[in-house]
Parts: sequence; C-alpha cells; structure tokens
Amino acid sequence: MAVFVFLRNKRYRAKLGFFLHSPVLASEIYRTLHVSADILRILLNYDLIGFHTFDFARHIFSCCSRMLGLDYESKRGQIGLDYSARTVYIKILPIGIHLEKVENVLNIPSTSVKVKEFEGKFKGNHVIVGVDDMNLFKAISLKLLASEQLLRKYENLRDIVVLVQIINPERSSGEDIEEVRWETYGTANRINQIYGSCGHQLVILIDRPVDQCRALQLWMKLGELCHILLETSVLIIYEYVGCSPSLSGTIGINPWGISFIAEAMRSTISMDDFLRQLRHEQNYSYVQSLDVAYWARSFIHSMERACLDHYNYQCWDFVGILVPHSSAKKNLSSEAETALITLCDDPKNTVFIVSGSGRSSLTEWLAPCEGLGLAAEHGYFIRWKKTSEWQSSLVVDLEWKATVKRKELSDHCKHVIANEPAVVRKGKNIVELKPQDASKGLVTEKVIATMVSNGEIPDFI
Repeated sequence: MAVFVFLRNKRYRAKLGFFLHSPVLASEIYRTLHVSADILRILLNYDLIGFHTFDFARHIFSCCSRMLGLDYESKRGQIGLDYSARTVYIKILPIGIHLEKVENVLNIPSTSVKVKEFEGKFKGNHVIVGVDDMNLFKAISLKLLASEQLLRKYENLRDIVVLVQIINPERSSGEDIEEVRWETYGTANRINQIYGSCGHQLVILIDRPVDQCRALQLWMKLGELCHILLETSVLIIYEYVGCSPSLSGTIGINPWGISFIAEAMRSTISMDDFLRQLRHEQNYSYVQSLDVAYWARSFIHSMERACLDHYNYQCWDFVGILVPHSSAKKNLSSEAETALITLCDDPKNTVFIVSGSGRSSLTEWLAPCEGLGLAAEHGYFIRWKKTSEWQSSLVVDLEWKATVKRKELSDHCKHVIANEPAVVRKGKNIVELKPQDASKGLVTEKVIATMVSNGEIPDFI
C-alpha cells in the first residue's frame, strides 16, 4: 500500500488506483491502531480506491472524517474526498469471477467421471458442501457444531444428510493452526460416533491438496462460485463475506449464531425445488453479467474519470499553497523560494503569507525570505518582516481555551463554546478552535489599511 506514496512524490500526475480486497475495520476499532492515520494518508495518495461493499467504504469515510477531518461528497456521479489539492474517488465494485474458466473445468471429461462417482456415493442424501481454509477466521468448528445441533434436534435427518467439508491447505503453520485442526477433527469424529452408523458418515472431511483430485477441484470451484452452477443448490453464506450483499439468492447468517446456522441448513433441506431454482437464477444472473472482466473494465473506466483533471494541476501544498503535501520536509522548494525573495526584494511590493499555521512553523518554513510579512493562526498573529516582532492583531477573551483543553477536540467542542467568542472549524487533517474575529480576510484588510495610513496605496493586490 505504501509503495505508491513514493511514486506520487516523484510523479504527481501519475494515475494510481487501488482495490482493497479485504474488509475495512469500523473507525471505533481502527483508530486504536497507532499507525491508523498514517495508513489513511497512504491510501489517499491514490486517485481511485475500490471496495467490495458500501459498508467497507463507509468505514473509510468515517475514519477519514474522525481522524483527518475530511468529508466526502458526490462528484461526477462518484464519491470523492478532497485531499492535498486533489480529489480521491471511492468506487464500490465487488470483484466478479472468471466464469468461463470455471465452466471449462466442468467440461473436462475426468470431471464428469468424478461427479458421477460422487452422485453414486451420495445418492438419496442431502449433501451440504463447505469449502474453507484451515484457520481461526473461517469458523469451520462452528459450522460443525451447527451440524451437530441439527442432527440432535431433527432425528429424521440423520439418515439423509451428509456434510462434506473441503479444507484448503493452510497458508501458514503454528500452534493456532494445529489447535483448529485438532478441534475440527475431534468434533467431526464425535458427530460420526454419536449420530452416524456403520457405513454412513455424517461428516466427511477432505483435507488434502486440490491438485491430487480433479473432483476436489470441481468442488473448490463450486465453493468459490457459491454453488451457483448447481441449479437446485442453495448457498448459505456468512453475512460478513464481501459478496454477501451482492448475491440476493443466498441465505445470510452470522457464523457465531450456531442455532441460526442449524436452522439455515434445515431450511435448505426442506425448501422446494421451485424456490431453489429461483434463488439459483438470481445468483447466476448476477455472476454471469458482473464477471471479472466487467469489474476490470469498470474500474479502469472509473480511473480515467478520476484522473481527468490531472494535467490541470499546477501547484500543491501541505497547508494550502507552497509545499508538497506528501513531502516529509516542509521547507520551500527552490522555485517557490526564489519567487518569494524576488517579490520581496522589490521595494514597491508588500508581500504577505496568510496562513492557519502557527508562528514557529511559518518562521521555520519561510526563513529564507527575510522581507516577507507573515500572518499566523488565521491572522491572530502578524509580523511585517523577519526582523520584526510578532504582534497580536486582535484583543479577545481566551478564557474558553482552558475549558476546551480538558475535552476531546471534536464536534463536542461546538456545544462547549456555544456562548464563547470562539468558533470550531473542521478542516483538512484538523479540528481547529480559534477566536471568533480572527480570519485571513480581516488580517488582509489590516495589512492594506496600514499601508494606506502610511501613504503606500496599493496599485495591485
């Protein structure tokens, strides 16, 4: 994710897109990470960021609002965040599958042979197929516990229901993986011993590399497809999975609700063929029309739209005008420095930088420009040149600061200082509290008024 930060520094007009394939944490959890704001800023170096669902995008919006002070709005029919003098667009676009590739697997002669073997083995049974990785997050053991509850509650299903659990090879090793494996096999053995019979296993675990068996490849593909190629199958899917909102023909469940999983299994077994077919058609129609090729075309098209203004960009600013936002160094570029010094060296010119930044920051960033006037903190402090002293341009009551400092700097402050001579402003990367009468416009008027009173009436501003 961070690689493109360096590319953005080198090529500001580069067209950069990023699709996050995994879920996004809610802001209440995400903000506890000590690098959370840094990761957000990394993401905002892209022109387009894609997510599976609006829920994932909504979490990003919430994080950006609460942690960086950024609000989103609709632009050109897309959702955009203004950041670093650019608009970062958000795209909600679930990734499709390569349907043709999966259908090719189905058409392989050896696949048909294996399918017939499975049909013969499980003839007369309702087969529930699960495809999961062997890790803590896939909740295989919860599924097995739900199956156990189903068999315990409905004795008539013990002779006609089989759970075939395909376990993908683990991607890592460790004690946690071994604990999951031990729990999975222990639960499966217990179910078969209590509710099974001689020659009839109720739970079958298939735990071996997929490429050793073409039939497993078929079941793997059917698992990835949510079984939509089986015209009378019904998909039970965890509601947290990215494709869950997209497939309307599925039965969504919470993996922690064992009773609900058991009832979902029972409902699929008792469902009539017409409803099964209807659910299948809903899912298959979606997958067929919104495949991976559609996803790629749509994402590229959105990228082009997001980058339409790239060649109109002329200057970028960490705080508004002069310094690149993504730069770790906040001092002026040589071009900006030369331009300001040239303007200041002309005795006919009065040059001021008016900024929301503090005095020390402005003094450091603009140190080479000795004849430059500075107005810091939105004009509350003013200095006519480097050798001058900082002066307060306003006389205001600041007692409200003691109250605010004891509280979180957020929207709550609006209520705290409702009757005080101060305002709260949410800006880019900040929540700012300032005296009510301090503004960049007022300090500009003061500079001009001082010039006029000294007989230096401006010809051009």
